[in-house]
Amino acid sequence: MGDNSQNHQKNLERFNDLMFGTRGEQHRKDYHSQESSTNSSSIDYEEILSSIDKIIESVGSLKPVVQSVLGQILKKK
Repeated sequence: MGDNSQNHQKNLERFNDLMFGTRGEQHRKDYHSQESSTNSSSIDYEEILSSIDKIIESVGSLKPVVQSVLGQILKKK
């Protein structure tokens, strides 16, 4: 039964390599260590919301400039 399970695992790895490309062992280790560090660290939601607010303000201030430039371009045509 153990051989069947090992064969299945090898076939699955071969299929994954075919479909998604081969990844080096170092990449796998990096991915798993990054995944565990993300789980253990805390996320500062207040900082994220502050950043989103700044982005929205910036886009709002750029809107009149973009409208002006587009208006000039369309008038030339």
